[in-house]
Amino acid sequence: MIDTLLIECPVHVQGIRQKRLFKGTSNRYDVMKIQVLGCFGGDLKSRFPAFLIDEKVLLDAGTIGGALSLENQLKIQSILISHHHIDHLIGLPFFVETIYNKNHSPIRLFGLSEVLRCLRTHLLNDVLWPDFTRLPNSEHPTVACCPVEDGKYYEAAPGIRFIPIMTCHTGPACGYLIAKKHSALVYTGDTGPCDTFWESLARITEENPNIQIKGLLIECSFPNHLESFAIKTGHLTPALLENELAKFNHKNVQIMVFHMKPQYIGEIEMEIRKISDYSIELMKPDQEYFFD
Repeated sequence: MIDTLLIECPVHVQGIRQKRLFKGTSNRYDVMKIQVLGCFGGDLKSRFPAFLIDEKVLLDAGTIGGALSLENQLKIQSILISHHHIDHLIGLPFFVETIYNKNHSPIRLFGLSEVLRCLRTHLLNDVLWPDFTRLPNSEHPTVACCPVEDGKYYEAAPGIRFIPIMTCHTGPACGYLIAKKHSALVYTGDTGPCDTFWESLARITEENPNIQIKGLLIECSFPNHLESFAIKTGHLTPALLENELAKFNHKNVQIMVFHMKPQYIGEIEMEIRKISDYSIELMKPDQEYFFD
């Protein structure tokens, strides 16, 4: 049973009123900062995916210690995991060891219940790595696993709320819509072609008319000549990316591409340049974006 594997999240964050999620007026404190810790889908002198929001919320955990000082790692309050593939988790075990006995509150690890179950069973299991969900003890763990459900509302940190949206990958996976005041960011995580993701996103924005999506972080892993392989493994090519963007009903939004396989980066970049009608940028480590 999942209850034997997951520690209850210490802060109950469900039950946020839907119509109040994206309200407020803009000021300088409303700016959402995104720092690219890593953005590649392979290991070739590159960093795996991880995106830091306002220095306190991580989207995935492929790179942490390789990009942040101890001081900045200690600012992290929550991590949103999209799925359980190792390139999105590899920074996590070293991170929790680094901050062990230094953080005052548990790091909240949000993810689908199946994803957190896999992480507890196969990674933080006292075999491959110490179980920091029970260290130093179960009452005061270093990490607290917080299961999330598709389409529900949660709070990752004060002022930063999010909604998981199921994606189409090779196993249980979700993307996230992350909001700070009136501004929102969409993160796909790893996904192949996925009508249901865009349909769910459209429904959420219809229910929240004040939402202003400012940026889309979307994957693109392989060049066009590997489309068949990309589909089988739940990923996108530039041609598939263009098809997915046609389902995204928001114009004048910055499109930021990540999860490029570094051995194909030249081909992917050249093919993405041929996509018109969108402002598309391939992400690079250490870049920063600001959305207000």
